[in-house]
Formats: sequence, structure tokens, C-alpha cells
Amino acid sequence: MIEIPGWAAVNGFTFALICLLLAVSRGPDQNRNNHRLTYLRLVLLVLALLVGDTFSRLPHEGGTREIALLGTYFIFAFDPLGYYFALRYIESWIDGKRSIRETIVRSVLMFYSVLNIVLVTIAQLTGSGWFYAYHGSEYIRGPLYIPRGIANLMFCIAVEFYVFLRRRQINATYRPALLCFPLFVFAGGALQITLEGYQFEYAGTVMALLMLYTQVQMKDVNQDFLTGTSNRRYFDTVLAQKIAAGKPFAGIMIDVDFFKSINDTWGHTAGDEALRNVSAILRRTFPNASIIARYGGDEFCVLTDSVLLNELVVQIREFGNAVADFNAQNGDEPYRLSLSVGSALWNPSSGEDYSSFLARMDASMYEDKKRHHGASAR
Repeated sequence: MIEIPGWAAVNGFTFALICLLLAVSRGPDQNRNNHRLTYLRLVLLVLALLVGDTFSRLPHEGGTREIALLGTYFIFAFDPLGYYFALRYIESWIDGKRSIRETIVRSVLMFYSVLNIVLVTIAQLTGSGWFYAYHGSEYIRGPLYIPRGIANLMFCIAVEFYVFLRRRQINATYRPALLCFPLFVFAGGALQITLEGYQFEYAGTVMALLMLYTQVQMKDVNQDFLTGTSNRRYFDTVLAQKIAAGKPFAGIMIDVDFFKSINDTWGHTAGDEALRNVSAILRRTFPNASIIARYGGDEFCVLTDSVLLNELVVQIREFGNAVADFNAQNGDEPYRLSLSVGSALWNPSSGEDYSSFLARMDASMYEDKKRHHGASAR
């Protein structure tokens, strides 16, 4: 029976997970937005650090000694950059501009990363053993190992505090995962300091990256970042599936009236907030909907399993009442929500395809807009 060292088993399993994450994240069907690109950079950095750690554990004698020393130097010099890239990833999900205080946090973290590279390089060139040393093949922690590890953990806490302060500016769907992200890294780093001989820090980071992929990255493909509703891509998929299933359903199309006027008069921040308010009202009014999606711009679509006209009329009336309640309860908002709503029922006997059903919903919504604001409003 072949015996595998414990560190090799941990690193091998971690390596397999991170390669899987890299493969699925780089898939051809993925959107290469800022979130995904920042995530890929973080995954690649952790992969490089894990390879460096594996090299560092090779025998420090014979032909592998130089490779082992290079691996040790690499992980000590560059692993704080992981905190910087993690912060950049989290920032990509935060809505709004950074304050001066938050810019300082990022600058301090970058300064620490550069300073660490300089000090580790000096220690390596001079053989001072500040962070690590080898007596023959025996690895020994240097006097600055623990202080450096504690500094890394403090930056984990700082990033966690940063996320907590900005939590209300993070989409509610992604907020729990982003709040937990620094905690996974902190746990791995704490185990790394406490238990010598295993690389828990990168294992903890990869667990965090796996959580981010399942709870954030995968959802981002089908979700509208601004409103938290589904996006048009996912709406198209669900609508096609419903038509293929051949079961009756209903569709509702909503358009925010005079949305351009809100943006022009009160600014795009107010416009974004108006769209988020509409999506929140839709989720409260249609909690059991098959899908609520931002179809594009200031338009939303809802698909429900209502198959009777009177049920659909009641739902739309409840939605109108919810909008009126919002306007009455939020008099401090600089705008009032006004929405045009159209609807349509789909039955298998109609023979309607995707395009014709959407066109009927759109025409119904346009008629409501004309009744509200006249033919020139659209």
C-alpha cells in the first residue's frame, strides 16, 4: 500500500478543486464581466501559491533544493497579494463610489503587500532567516513568522469589517456569501499559524472560492446585478421551457413611466433606486411567480401559473395597490413611481411561439401606457 504524506493529500485535493473552479469559470458560455475577471485573477493567484507551496515541500537536497527554496520564497513573498485581490473582488460587487477612508484601506493593503515582498526578498538574499530558515532539510519558522501571520489575519478582519460596513450596498442575494468569504480565509490562516506542517490557508481560501462560485458567480450569470431579479437571458430560457411544456401560464410586462425624466432630473442614482424599488414591490406582490426578470432598461416581466383571466386581473390590481402604497409611504422620495402594465395568457391551443407571445404582452402594455400618458409617452 502506497503511503502519501498528509501535506500531499491536502494539497492534491485542494489543487483538484481549484483546477475545477478554473475550468468552469473560464467556460465559453460565461460572461467576462468585471466580477468574473476579478474572480479569475484571484483563483489564478491562489493556484500559483498552491503550486509554490508544493514545490517548497520537495526535498531540500540534490536537484530539487533550488526549486524548493524558490517555492518557499514565492509563497512568503506573494501570499498577502491574495488579500488585495480578495478586496478588489468584493469591491466589484459594491454599488456606489468608495469613500476616502475605503481608498486608504486599499492603499494600506497594497503597501503592506509590497513591503512584505521587499522584506522577504531581503531575508532570502541575506540569509537572515527573518521569516523561515532551513537547517539541512529541516524547516524552521523565523522570528517574524508569527507577527507576519498575525498581520495577515488582521487584514482578514479588516476586509470583513469593510464588507460589513458596505453590506447595504451589496445585492442582498450575494451579501451572505461575501460576508462569509473573509471568515473562511481567516480560519485557514489561523490553523496555518497554529498547526505546523500543513497548508490550511490555501485550503480555506479554495473553500471560500468554491462557496463564491456556487453562491455568487453562478447566480450572476442569470441575475440582474442592479435589481436582484433574473435577467433577460434567464427569462428567455424559462419562457421557452414553459412553452415547450405545453401548460397554460400568464405573462405580465411592466414599464416604468418617464424613467428618463427621473434620471435626467434626479440623477442616475435615483433611477437605479427606482428600479430596485420596482423589483422589491414585484417580489412582494408575486412571491410565487415562476420568474421575475428585468427584461431590459426600465422594463420588467413576470411569468406566473395563473391560468384564469380573473386571477390575473386580481394580481395586477394588487400590484397597482402596492405601488400606490409605496408612493404614499415614501413621500420623501424625489420621484413617484408610475407604471404601465400589460398582460397575456398563454394556452397550448393558441399555437403562439415565444416571439408572438412577447409581442402580445408588449402591445397590451403599450395600450396601458397610451391610456395613462398619451400616444407620445413611449
